[in-house]
Amino acid sequence: MKSPLYVSAIELLAHATELYGEKNDRKFKFVILHLANSVELILKDKLLVEGKSIYSTKNQNLTIGIWESFKGLADLGIKIPEKPIIELLVDDRNTLQHRFGFPNEEAVYFYLTGTKDFFHRFLKDEYNSSLREELEVYLSKDNLELLGISKSELDHIKKLKDVSVEMAILQISGDIEKIGFDIIKPFRETKNTKDINIRRKLSMPMMYSMNVLLRILNETNELTEEEYIDLKSKYHQFRDYRNQISHGRLKKSVGKKKLEAVYEYGIELLKVLKNGMEKNVFTHELLDNAFGFNNEETDEL
Repeated sequence: MKSPLYVSAIELLAHATELYGEKNDRKFKFVILHLANSVELILKDKLLVEGKSIYSTKNQNLTIGIWESFKGLADLGIKIPEKPIIELLVDDRNTLQHRFGFPNEEAVYFYLTGTKDFFHRFLKDEYNSSLREELEVYLSKDNLELLGISKSELDHIKKLKDVSVEMAILQISGDIEKIGFDIIKPFRETKNTKDINIRRKLSMPMMYSMNVLLRILNETNELTEEEYIDLKSKYHQFRDYRNQISHGRLKKSVGKKKLEAVYEYGIELLKVLKNGMEKNVFTHELLDNAFGFNNEETDEL
């Protein structure tokens, strides 16, 4: 049987998702308030499950706060790897509660996805429960896709684009970085990264590694020379606009049509990279060549 704390935590996460999907930036404040409260409630519920009181020893009429909840769970050996993000979320929640203002869209999406990731792991590890199954009771299919817990990854991105093409571009960028990391990580582990020259070649930001991976797809005939040149150009445009968005420097003159084109570039890049990964194209030998470990000179990345 689920406690009222557990039910309320799931309801708050669901309501936060619905508010974000309304595209009303004046409601973003309440998304953050709901998210922080949902995390606090689920942490308290876990203490109750473990037989611990959630009431303050100083005032039995008050329950403990989130910091005491963290400590209580730590004492039980329950780790919260998402704690740094949660701390930022709670700090912003406390600030918003005591002043008039509205958080920006990027910050709200960051907290929404971070909270979703926390709940996904925490429910699985501590309750043997599925976040998707819990939220299906409260959210429509569209909002499940928006939150990123639909069966298709691209459904999530498409639904996010309906709310904000800028946030969809950032999500695509994050997905590209993750795939690039998954490809290069086992290769990197075979190298002596204490060597400064090796470390220099492998320490580029993951988005920049896209040049290397596209080159390999061309060399293995997964991309024709024409497709390779075209995708390289699209990649550089995508990266440029992604950087403008993430640093809040996107010019007001950039219209919706251009952003949608950049979004499509990102989707194309993501599909090509995923296809290459699924075909096991990125062998260690090819990565050695692409990063210049088999010769003294390396092509400019």
